[in-house]
Amino acid sequence: MRTAGKLELKDLRKFFEQMSDEIGFNDANKNFIMSHGVSSINWTSYKQFLPENVFMRYMEFWEKIRIDQS
Repeated sequence: MRTAGKLELKDLRKFFEQMSDEIGFNDANKNFIMSHGVSSINWTSYKQFLPENVFMRYMEFWEKIRIDQS
């Protein structure tokens, strides 16, 4: 992944969301990392992910992604 412009901290959240979709990182893990709607009954009662499992899945998809400034 190359960026011609300045990549700011505020851009990283949107980048993570868009790139996760592109590489097939599933919504449940992505939402857990981004804290999207994780206070709902669905998350508190049914989707109690272990952080180490989320990290393992994250690394499966993201470990080869590199961001280079061109």
